[in-house]
Amino acid sequence: MRAGIAPIRTATGGAAVRETILYPLPHASSYGRGVALDLQIQSPHYDNEELGAVAVFDEAHDELTIFAVNRGQDGDLQLEGVLRDLESYGVVEHLVLEHADPKAANTLARPDVVTPHTRADAALSQGRLAVTLPQLSWNVIRLS
Repeated sequence: MRAGIAPIRTATGGAAVRETILYPLPHASSYGRGVALDLQIQSPHYDNEELGAVAVFDEAHDELTIFAVNRGQDGDLQLEGVLRDLESYGVVEHLVLEHADPKAANTLARPDVVTPHTRADAALSQGRLAVTLPQLSWNVIRLS
């Protein structure tokens, strides 16, 4: 295998493999437009850096996107939030990049071992968001 740019490796002859670090880039580019919000994060996991989150409000598309990462290796994290003035919103999509095996990797033989997929457990009810962040995962929660 030949080297390429960090998120894409290529082989002689043209085959290419997307590294897992590639996937957050198009997510941020597509959904990270608008005004970054000041999140008031309170979590027993925040001090040890297991949880990271940022939110962006796109007024042009009337959409709120939350990017969240669970760096923890000991299990899922529950993310709950109070989203004032968004009682009429609903969950559009919850994208997750995860794998049960923390050492799983995309290869030429198996290029889609670790790819983003959707989850259906994110819920927004009466301005309260509840979502599960799997261990060692990148998450994109879109609300509109």
